[in-house]
Amino acid sequence: MNDTSVPFVIDQNEKFLKLIDKIDRENQYKYVFEIELKLKSIYSMKLQEQYNCQKKDSRINFQYSNKFYQKMLVTIYVNDINDNIPQCAHFHTNIDLNENEIKKNLYRIQAFDPDLGENGTIAYSLLDYTNYFSIDPLTGQIDCIKSIDYEEYSSIELHIIVLDQGLQIQFQS
Repeated sequence: MNDTSVPFVIDQNEKFLKLIDKIDRENQYKYVFEIELKLKSIYSMKLQEQYNCQKKDSRINFQYSNKFYQKMLVTIYVNDINDNIPQCAHFHTNIDLNENEIKKNLYRIQAFDPDLGENGTIAYSLLDYTNYFSIDPLTGQIDCIKSIDYEEYSSIELHIIVLDQGLQIQFQS
């Protein structure tokens, strides 16, 4: 294996494929390369010895070289781990809402996680003011569900938690 673009080498002493650099599924999900195997001719030599011992009069000659070569195509697929935090399109957004107004589809938060499967599946929740606002956990759609009195709250800072569904949960608020 002479390809320097793959993060693997063959350990000549232990005879196994060894990872020599970090890999990340989001950068490259698979590696395809060819390795050349050098096989010693132990079996050929043993066959010749066995055959010659049994039939010493025979004129059959075994032709073999000391080493045999075989090429093998190797494909390695990189599994995903939960190594990315969900990213929000906007961290701060100002929204105007009229006093005493109940409003559906007030705002939709958008987030992205490049991990695969559950590791990249995002859920949304509200940290506070849940008596005035609701959020769809799948879409991030925020609704005002109770009218707000301006004299009581002239401004509200709503904290939204965005998390993925991986085993080691990554989140952003």
